[in-house]
Amino acid sequence: YLHKGARIGVIGTLDYSRWETEEGIQRSSLQIIANSLEFIKTDGRGFENGEPVDPDIPF
Repeated sequence: YLHKGARIGVIGTLDYSRWETEEGIQRSSLQIIANSLEFIKTDGRGFENGEPVDPDIPF
């Protein structure tokens, strides 16, 4: 089961919407439309295979 703080990988698309309310307030929404979800195992400290995840990976 998925729980808060779990690491997952998601393949899918982003859906960005913008609109204006009846009061004239600008609103926006970003949704992830997931095609695939994968649980990423960690060593309990948040590291995959005991190594820190590179924060500069270009996604």
